[in-house]
Amino acid sequence: MGRQRSVTVVLAIAFALFHALVVAVPVLLMGATGEGQGYLVLFFDLPLVLLANAIPATQRLLHNDVVTYYFVVIVLGTLMWAAVGALCGWVWERSRRSTKSMPFHT
Repeated sequence: MGRQRSVTVVLAIAFALFHALVVAVPVLLMGATGEGQGYLVLFFDLPLVLLANAIPATQRLLHNDVVTYYFVVIVLGTLMWAAVGALCGWVWERSRRSTKSMPFHT
């Protein structure tokens, strides 16, 4: 893996852990009920909520089945944030690599 990929991996893990602690744990502790966890899900997992509401079968399952709600919020939400972290790390590494290859201008 090496040093070049370490920022990508670290940011992916950090973003996934952040989502797990801030969103997934409250959803589990509140039993997928209540306004608090609903606002957290809406704020942090808005792309997933919009995608699930756009698909008719998923919309019905998301609002009526707790297991599906847990899967979307806990599993897919955490994976989504891990992907965002990996993308941020990749952009960081690409920008650092491109600035190192540029000649020094005065």
